[in-house]
Amino acid sequence: MTAPGTNEFGNGTRAPRVLIATAREWLSGARLALALHSFGCDVSLLSPADHPARLTGVISQWTHFWQMRPFRSFERALDATQPDSLILADEVVLHYGLLLAGKNNEYGLRLRHLIESTTAGSAALRLARTRFDLLHQARQLQVPVPATEPIPTPDDLPRAAAHLGLPLVLKSDGSAGGQGVRVARSMEEAEQLWDKLHRTPSLPRVLKRGLMDGEWMHLRAWTRRLKSAVSAQQWIAGREATSMAMAHQGRLLASVEFEVVQTTESRGPSSVLRVLDDARLRHAMARIVAHLGINGFCGFDFICEPGTRNPLLIEMNTRPTQVSHLSFGKGKDLVAAYVREVLGKQVEDRPAATNNPFIALFPQELRRDAASSWVRDAWMDVPWESPALIDFALETGGKKLNSSLLPARGDA
Repeated sequence: MTAPGTNEFGNGTRAPRVLIATAREWLSGARLALALHSFGCDVSLLSPADHPARLTGVISQWTHFWQMRPFRSFERALDATQPDSLILADEVVLHYGLLLAGKNNEYGLRLRHLIESTTAGSAALRLARTRFDLLHQARQLQVPVPATEPIPTPDDLPRAAAHLGLPLVLKSDGSAGGQGVRVARSMEEAEQLWDKLHRTPSLPRVLKRGLMDGEWMHLRAWTRRLKSAVSAQQWIAGREATSMAMAHQGRLLASVEFEVVQTTESRGPSSVLRVLDDARLRHAMARIVAHLGINGFCGFDFICEPGTRNPLLIEMNTRPTQVSHLSFGKGKDLVAAYVREVLGKQVEDRPAATNNPFIALFPQELRRDAASSWVRDAWMDVPWESPALIDFALETGGKKLNSSLLPARGDA
């Protein structure tokens, strides 16, 4: 493995060029950039100007991602970086990347090649955005899923409620991370929520998302009056599980499974995870990965039935997830597997970052409850190698957090 700061591997060959594309200022993208750089990769970034990865000192080339001109942003990044691989790190760039890859021009062909060879692939990317179709295919592969039905009109809600019972979990296509998911506890509420999930976003909402959050992808839906497909899913009051994986040519090569111990809100993003060793989750992931021929990073979310604790697949993410940068030992180092299999460089898996099975995500658990017992008892994933990232995480996301809340460095 090369020392940080070098641009060649030990055999003298050129360092592989990785382009991380993201429209969101997530800390996870910066953590992934640091991990790839530690393996000697030349890491470039297509992102908004304030992305925290730019604070790490490991980005060799930055291109501004402007959502008002997303295709031109991709084109400029491809010309500037000439990447060997591409990591689409959120749903916004997945959306625009697929649109550009569908064009029969020079940039469309280049992007299509990168998507097919170094990301999940266009078939998986599209399938992940259609919640009902994903679960339908999973069921055909004998992967257990909750009972789910398409709801093309509100008139179909009584039928779904009769089959699935109340409460109903309503989900719209093209959303992720807990967005586009609502729980209806009555038929009246189900009709109201169906209308909100299905209808074209209003112009005031589009402008708010653009001006406040920098997300202009909803403008296209408004101008074209696009509506979202809605499905209904059986409510299962069980524990959530999540997993992350690295695959190559449809083979599952590295994976880590977790129980979701704490979330920032009900059925929302995780803030505390417990490391598992669950063959049932790996079996489900391997079937889907093989069926879709996935390359690169992916993640899967499950709900575990009460009593049996059998995991039921509820969602797939065709991108790196929150802790993809971490190693949990041999066979559980996704970044090392990516560098080896996708980039073709011989590197070894890193030792496990901690032996503590409980992982408190930074800064999520601090922001949820700085006095939480998990802040004291779990291992917190603090980016000690980048003080600038720590400051960024403590200062953004609402109320500023004090550095005195951080655990002692090196506490495993």
